[in-house]
Parts: sequence; C-alpha cells; structure tokens
Amino acid sequence: MRHQLIFISALAALTFASCVKQETKETVFQSEFKYTLEQNDSCNLEIVYSLAYYETFAGGDELRDKLNGTIVELCFNESQAGKTVREAFDDYCKHAAEEYQKDAGELYQDIANNLEEDEEFLWSICRWSENVSSEFRGRVENLQTYCVFTYNYLGGAHGMNYESLYLLDLKSGERVREEELFKEGYAEPVAALIRKYAEKKYSSEGEEDFTYDLFTIEGLVPNGCCGVSEEGITWNYQPYEIASYAAGVISVTVPWEALQKLLAQEYPASR
Repeated sequence: MRHQLIFISALAALTFASCVKQETKETVFQSEFKYTLEQNDSCNLEIVYSLAYYETFAGGDELRDKLNGTIVELCFNESQAGKTVREAFDDYCKHAAEEYQKDAGELYQDIANNLEEDEEFLWSICRWSENVSSEFRGRVENLQTYCVFTYNYLGGAHGMNYESLYLLDLKSGERVREEELFKEGYAEPVAALIRKYAEKKYSSEGEEDFTYDLFTIEGLVPNGCCGVSEEGITWNYQPYEIASYAAGVISVTVPWEALQKLLAQEYPASR
C-alpha cells in the first residue's frame, strides 16, 4: 500500500508540473573576440556581439529552439543553421579571422612596401571592428519584430551602421518574409503609401534633420526590411539606400488601417 501511495503522489506531482505554463523569458548572449594580424600586432580585428534570444518560451522548448535557430540564421547566416548562438559566434569569428588575415594582411603588406621613409603608417586602415547587437521590438499577436543593429569599420573613411528588421512567427518559429504579409501585387500600392507617410514624417515642418526632398524617391519601396508594431508596419532604409550617409537609417511607418486591403488574410490586422 505504501508503494502505491508513493507512485500516486509522484504521478500527481508530474501531472501538476506538466500543467504549469512555462513563461517566456528573453536573455542576451554577450561575447567578444580579438585577433591580431600576424605581420604586426598593432593591427587587429575586434568583434563584439550582444544578441537577444529566448531562454524559455511559453510555447515549449521545441518552439523555443526553433525560434532561436531562426535568430541564429538572421544574425549570422544560413550556414550556421542548427547551431547554438555560442557555436555560431565561435564559428563566425574563426572564419572572420581567416578573412581578416588574408585581406588586411595583403593591405598591410602593400602599404608597408610603398611607405616612404618619412611617412607614418596609418594604423586605423588595418584596425577593423564589428559590433552587433539585437533586441525584440513590437509584437502583434504572433508576429514578433526582431531588430539587429550592426556597426562595422573596415579601414575606410568611416564605419557603417545598419538597423535590420525581421519578423518571427511565434507559432511556427520561422521567419515571416515581407511578401507573405501581403496579397499578390502589393509592391506598387505599398510603395505609394510608404512615400506618402515618408513625406509626412520628413516634411520641412517636421522635427527630422533630413527632409523628404533630399531622398531618392524611387528607392522608397517595400524592401523586405520591415517590422510590426501597434501603429503599423515599419520599413527601414540603410545609409546610402535612399539618402546620404549622414542621414543615417531612415524609418517609415505605414498605419494598419492604410494597409488593410493589401494584407494577406492570415495576418491579424487584415481581419
């Protein structure tokens, strides 16, 4: 009888545990990597990553792993599919070091060979860096915006900043691409809306430093770099994409109500 009671108690505890809903908990992977050029230790490559991912997810561990796998592919590339964030980072740094040694090594040698006796070596040319961070942004039902910030300097006149927007499907764990949000033939009418709301935001009476008339208007089209929020769908345009480098990243949000008739039926704002 005692053994039976122990078994029933254990079964009850297991049943209770399985009924407890797991909460979604976000966390951040942080790591740094430094590689010194073989020809000269004053030349180096520095990589710093700070990436948001799911430590736990309300949909269960399998869905969490699927979402994190998608995040790995977004922050690195498809060749890292199936790896953890740590594994992908280590592999990425290994290949980045090999490419740096080759490219910066050749650059260093070429400059050193042609350097005059009274000239100083411009070390910044061979001191490269990459800084990547990410965060979870707006969410509309099962659509989650994931934003990746990238800064890299590869020895040029200045570094480059990027702010990339992606969408995660919290039911499937997969990425949702722009064309999946809309009905067929959406490109032209959505482009017209983007231009309308860009002109409104970046008018000469607005608070932005750069105005609409400075943009390359034909570049204001749905470009796949988009995310969602309660306000609508936001498109980002990187430096030089539609404006000068000094303009930075240009963001344009089109309200849900303006997009209503163009959205695919499976997405929340279209119902």
